[in-house]
Amino acid sequence: MSGNTGSIDKKLLLFVMLISLLTVALLTYEPLQSSPANLQTFSYETYLYQPNVPQNEQRVVCIVFDDGWLNQYTNALPILDEYGFKAAFSIITAYPDKVPEYMSWKQIQTLHNQGHVIGSHTVDHFTLDTLDATSIEYQLSKSKQDLLEHGINTPLFVYPEGKGAGDSNIENLVQQYYCIARSIDHAPLNMSQSLNPYTLPAYSIEKSTTMDLFTRYVNQANGSTIVILYYHHISDSSADTSVITEDFVAQMQYLYDNNFTTQTLNQLFTSVVVNENI
Repeated sequence: MSGNTGSIDKKLLLFVMLISLLTVALLTYEPLQSSPANLQTFSYETYLYQPNVPQNEQRVVCIVFDDGWLNQYTNALPILDEYGFKAAFSIITAYPDKVPEYMSWKQIQTLHNQGHVIGSHTVDHFTLDTLDATSIEYQLSKSKQDLLEHGINTPLFVYPEGKGAGDSNIENLVQQYYCIARSIDHAPLNMSQSLNPYTLPAYSIEKSTTMDLFTRYVNQANGSTIVILYYHHISDSSADTSVITEDFVAQMQYLYDNNFTTQTLNQLFTSVVVNENI
C-alpha cells in the first residue's frame, strides 16, 4: 500500500511541475511584431530594440545633426517645425553652456521635449580609433551620464568623423552603453537584410551637395530601404560642412512635396519598454 502511495505522490509532483512550467511559459510569451524573417533583437537596459521595417509604400528618410551647433537650433529647427519633421541631434557633451557656438542644455532639453532624438557624440569629439580602451570607455560612459543628468536616456551614439565604426573592439565598447550607432558610410540602409546596428550608414549633406545629388540620395528610399542624411552647420558659413538656409529649405520642401516620411532613428529600432523597474 505504501508503494502505491509513493507512486501516486511522484505522479502528482510531476503533474504540478508541468502545470507550473506551462503557466510560466504562458505568462512570459510575447508575440513577435511583423518583421523580416531574419529579425534581429537587441537588448539594452530596460528596452527591447528590434528593426521596425516601414511599409512597402513608405519612403523613409532620417535626418541627423552632428555636434550640437547653435545654428541647428536657431536656423534648422524652425524649418523642421514648419514641415512637421523630427530629427536626431548628436551632442558633444562638454560643449553646452561652455562654448557659445553650441546649443545650451536648456535648448537641448527643449528639443528632447518636442520629440526630437538626442544622441551622444562623445564628451570631447575625439576620434575613437586614436584612443585606448580606457579612454574610449570614458568618452562613451561620461557622455551617457551627462545626458542622463539632463533627463535624456539615449540609445543613439554617433561616431566622431565616423572613426571606429566597423572595428569590433570599439563596437563592443559602444554597445555597453548604446543600442544603435551611426557611421558615415555613404549608402542606404537596407532593413530587409541582416544588419549591424552599430554601423548605420548615412549620407553627408554639405555645401557641395547639389540639389540633383540630394534627390539621387533620397530617391533610393523605398519600403525597407531607408536613407539617413546627416548635417553639421545650417548657416551661411564658408565651412565646407555648412548648408545655407535656403538650400536646407529647398531640401525639406522636396521631401514634403514628394511624400517622404521622416522618422527618427529611434522610431526605426525602438520597440517597447520591457521592465521599467530595472
